[in-house]
Amino acid sequence: MKLTKKLCRQAGIINQHDYAKGQPYLYYQPIVHGRAYKSAAWHIHQYNKVLDPDAHWREYGDMTFGVYSKDDKKSVFVDALAWMKTHFGIVEIVKTPMGNYMSKEFVDRRTTEIVAALKANINLGQR
Repeated sequence: MKLTKKLCRQAGIINQHDYAKGQPYLYYQPIVHGRAYKSAAWHIHQYNKVLDPDAHWREYGDMTFGVYSKDDKKSVFVDALAWMKTHFGIVEIVKTPMGNYMSKEFVDRRTTEIVAALKANINLGQR
């Protein structure tokens, strides 16, 4: 069974925080215009951990890699992946059904867990 965002939601996993279960993940934040302006960036986040003690308060301690042009996005992504692999000792990183990037080993385990929960009709939300 191919795990999709819709199936994750059926299992009670509504966002990338629920999916990650405290493991680090990489995600893209597009530019936010207006009064609460925020630059586009790749963020490495781990729940309840400060990965960059010098980060701006709006980054919540995430390790942030700024993207300043469309041409920049892919090369900055590669830099963020390299930092994540080095910092956490991750061998391979894959995209999750929620759209973020995590350790392949964790994603495989989590997929098995979610599929089993769906088959047993168990809600994994808020655990």
